[in-house]
Amino acid sequence: MTIANAKTSIGNAAFYKNPKLATVSLGNGVTSIGDYAFEEAPLTTVTIPSTVTSIGREAFAVNGSLKSVTIANAKTSIGDAAFAANPNLATVSLGNGVTIIGEQAFADAGLTAVTIPGTVTSIGNIAFSDNSSLKTVTFLGNAPTVGTDAFTGVAAGAKAIRAAALTGYPAYGTVWNNLIVTPPGVAAPTVTVSTATLALDASTITIKGTGFVAGVPEANTVTFDNGAAGTVTAATATALTVSITTYPSKTGPLKATVTTNIGGSSGAAKQVAIVFAVQ
Repeated sequence: MTIANAKTSIGNAAFYKNPKLATVSLGNGVTSIGDYAFEEAPLTTVTIPSTVTSIGREAFAVNGSLKSVTIANAKTSIGDAAFAANPNLATVSLGNGVTIIGEQAFADAGLTAVTIPGTVTSIGNIAFSDNSSLKTVTFLGNAPTVGTDAFTGVAAGAKAIRAAALTGYPAYGTVWNNLIVTPPGVAAPTVTVSTATLALDASTITIKGTGFVAGVPEANTVTFDNGAAGTVTAATATALTVSITTYPSKTGPLKATVTTNIGGSSGAAKQVAIVFAVQ
């Protein structure tokens, strides 16, 4: 179906439950798409032209065939549950102009990644909830207002990627709206080999390296060999202070691996000290 390049609005429930509507071409003239307009129609792709200023409630919801959505660069608001319950919706491109993402707008979809343009000021409650494969959400502007449970049910360890210059976000490594705030292009941490001596009953150890999450100790985890265990109590980008909660089981080399919640693991354990017996 083709809707020509003429100024028009698509009414509420205009093509609701139309079982034969597999394709639609929206012309540059469509200004609004009403509530339930294409709900339960078997569309596979949807492209919203730049003339559309509002997408209604459940306009494209409950569509098991829908795989991709593109919204052009125009000032547009996305209504509540507009694309909800589309389990095969894996790709969404939001244009620079989208201002509001409504409640449940993309809930229960199949997204793996999404980019939020800098024009978005508000993300509604449950907007991206239960996208169980959603691993990265990239924010291009200052932090929008985010509703309750907007990102509940996304993949474990999902990340909110934002540049350092953007405002309104907490520190890197902090969990924010169920997403771990992460810089772009983050690298895995590294551990610097050390032959420093450490008493068998020492209460702390300092581990040096790179790529640690500064200022957020809980974002860094240290795993020792030799039966030892500890908790990170202070962190800079290049040094971790670890409070030892379980002493090493024997003297000799002590190895460790560092894992951060934004960069992953440092890999194979490296020596961080040589443990000696206390006389």
